[in-house]
Amino acid sequence: MKWLQELGLNEKQSQLYLFLLEHGSLTASQLAKELGEQRTNIYLLVDVLIGQGLVEKDTSTPVARFKVTNPEKLQELMTERQRRIASQSVQMKRALPELVGLYHLNTAYDGMAYFEGLKGYEAALEEMNKISGEVLVFAAHEIEFTRLDAWNILIKQLTKRAKLKIKTRILFEAELKGSVRLSVNHSPLLKRYMKAGFWGDLPFEGEVALYDNAVVLTSYDEKLVSLIIKNSAIAATFRAIFETAWSQAEKLD
Repeated sequence: MKWLQELGLNEKQSQLYLFLLEHGSLTASQLAKELGEQRTNIYLLVDVLIGQGLVEKDTSTPVARFKVTNPEKLQELMTERQRRIASQSVQMKRALPELVGLYHLNTAYDGMAYFEGLKGYEAALEEMNKISGEVLVFAAHEIEFTRLDAWNILIKQLTKRAKLKIKTRILFEAELKGSVRLSVNHSPLLKRYMKAGFWGDLPFEGEVALYDNAVVLTSYDEKLVSLIIKNSAIAATFRAIFETAWSQAEKLD
């Protein structure tokens, strides 16, 4: 009986199926008497088995009778169950980085959370919508052209942040001057260009965002990755760098 339960049947459904398989065509009253169940419960159990194609209803007699279909139907159910499990496994694999990231983020004051893929990226941005302060960003504006999927999520989250009246200050690299088209209606969004050569010869790739005591590092490569570091000292260091760059930056609008 256990193998039937592994196909998705409960104990009583399995018992009724095997009883019909062994005794052939029976009425609901006969099944109720033999299995010690109320007739109304028998109908409920039979309806499930009919829905799965394991039992059929014979109405050619004055009183309806029930009998099992070809047991090969069980193999079809097994194949379908394996297909669903495989599909669920793929979905879980995609969602797991986001779930693990949220777990680490919410179980430690000082810690790190890793997010992967578009869903993970959106989850990382969502964290910035839960604050009462402001968000500071060293921007990777090229994503508008190289990662349109991520860009659309960013605009969606900035719009949501605007509705929440969360102030955002964004710094773009000097060479992007004249090409930035980022705007969100009714948003407390301030934008400036960093002073040319601010980073010296250091390559500045990806994006850095700051909020509360957290730093969010995002790489927009093919494997989209966001890392949230919750640490007040690290956040304070990045915040000081941002404020220095902001004070020297040219207003964008």
